[in-house]
Amino acid sequence: MARAPRTYRAPIVVTLAAALIPACGSTTSDDSDDPGSGGDASGGRASSGGRSSGGSGGTSTGGKGSGGAATGGLGGDTSSGGTGALPSCPEDYFFPYVSCVPDVRCVMVTDCTSGEERSFEFKCNDMGSSFTFLSPGSCENPYEYCEGIGNTLCVDETWLYQGQGGNPPAPCPLELPDEGADCNAGAGFGADRDACGYPCGDAWTVTGCVASADPPFGPGSWVSDGACAAGGAGGD
Repeated sequence: MARAPRTYRAPIVVTLAAALIPACGSTTSDDSDDPGSGGDASGGRASSGGRSSGGSGGTSTGGKGSGGAATGGLGGDTSSGGTGALPSCPEDYFFPYVSCVPDVRCVMVTDCTSGEERSFEFKCNDMGSSFTFLSPGSCENPYEYCEGIGNTLCVDETWLYQGQGGNPPAPCPLELPDEGADCNAGAGFGADRDACGYPCGDAWTVTGCVASADPPFGPGSWVSDGACAAGGAGGD
């Protein structure tokens, strides 16, 4: 018995374009601007170019984080700073008159005649041409002197930044000079100060360089207010 001839269905042909349409959605040019399609897939909010990485990168490298305004504003001369920490002020002889990024802050750590280590903040001005001293407020030790990039002095219960010293006056010695010790008085180059403050046991004393003769400059000696006369540091 002869077999009936076999019949075949027409082959199913799926084009590449047809296969891609369900996966990619609309292919019109208007969809490229739609944040709901191409935006999220390649450079969108949750992918490599969106808020997940691009957003955090903007904060840590160019914003308030470690590599942003803190280091850039100070020319890379300081530590990176970071959240909650200020970078050190530039160790430049011409500080505070150095270029900087407006509103950037820095900190100067100093040794003081009180025996304490104190920190003072500075802020770059709106023009980016220099730093401005941000006074921390009142101080209690008359003529306490802090030596840093320039100097800071307690005058009338207020901290004053005086910048580079030496013409005149010279910096205060960080330790109390002996009563009657030699000094250079008056208005000459590098003359010693007429008031420097120091701890003296439980008291506080102020000493200054007083000229030995008239006119009131040249050789002199350190003369205090007598607070150490009872045997405190530097007393007789």
